[in-house]
Amino acid sequence: MYIHEKTFERKQNNFDALRLLAALMVFASHATMYQRPYKGEPLELLTDGKFHLSSCGLYIFFTLSGFLVCRSLSQTTVKDYLRNRLLRIIPGISVCTLLTVLVTGLFFTTLPFVQFITHVQTWHFLAQNALPFRVVFTLPGAFDGRSVNSSLWTIPLELKLYCLLLIGYLLKGSSLRIAIGIVWCSILLASLMTKLFPGTFAQSIQAFLPERTLITYFMSGAFFYIFRDKIPVKGTIWLALLIVWLFALKVFPAYSSVPTVLFFVYTVICIGVCKPMVYLGTADISYGFYLYSYPVQLCVDQAWGHQMKYWQFNTITLAITLILAVASWHVVEKKALSLKKHRRPVAIEKLVA
Repeated sequence: MYIHEKTFERKQNNFDALRLLAALMVFASHATMYQRPYKGEPLELLTDGKFHLSSCGLYIFFTLSGFLVCRSLSQTTVKDYLRNRLLRIIPGISVCTLLTVLVTGLFFTTLPFVQFITHVQTWHFLAQNALPFRVVFTLPGAFDGRSVNSSLWTIPLELKLYCLLLIGYLLKGSSLRIAIGIVWCSILLASLMTKLFPGTFAQSIQAFLPERTLITYFMSGAFFYIFRDKIPVKGTIWLALLIVWLFALKVFPAYSSVPTVLFFVYTVICIGVCKPMVYLGTADISYGFYLYSYPVQLCVDQAWGHQMKYWQFNTITLAITLILAVASWHVVEKKALSLKKHRRPVAIEKLVA
């Protein structure tokens, strides 16, 4: 089976469910920090530190982001593409930033009200995070200088990847396939080269691409979309990739990064387009859930954490985060997305050089 345009109708895929699962994985990973005593993250313990819930959640996010954003680029003008991407990211994080200052900051800062509100760091937090090509993590006098929302670190990377995808497209004119193929192969090759030539070369690659892993998953998702008419979704292919991945982990663990990416990305897309379909309605609360989960956990722990059992902490923080995520979708994100502009789908043949 190949992925057709009808697959992108909301009731015909599991993309929303996968994004929510990814947000829950990040939530669960962050929640383990509030265990008393700390016992570690379940997936980390199960895999001897090879995998983490938060990392796997981010891999899902970035795979689907590359897959779906590449579709957006192929179907709109450059102007509309940029407009649509900003409408997806900026309104939600701007409101979250404002609420973080007014609630998280004001209630938990040690500074007097006027001093906190007028502090340059407070305004820097608001300005930077409202247009998050760089983000600020701390508020003056709050939580002893600890981050008030560590989850925000991925947002600037996401925006930069939107731009990278666009630059590749513009450099190669209408041939999005060539652009994506070159970037994808280059990143996978760089991952292998860092293992074959450790030391100065690996350090140079790391300095040039500090978040190479997430970039790889994003570009792999984009690669899968642009070649969706050439890559079939089959159980036999999935099984073959699983065998190669397990073999690499066992025999060549140092060089298992590429098989891991290929297996994981193929698995995510297969789950996304195969039955059974998990329809969650028209609300996509995953972004709001991701934005609000960390500050909710931090605030609840600071206020009542020492009086709660771990299961009580998780239940309360999950409920509060869900409420905020639903409100974020209906009050902010949905209204912003209604301003997006769409064009009719472009035939895949027109993307070939």
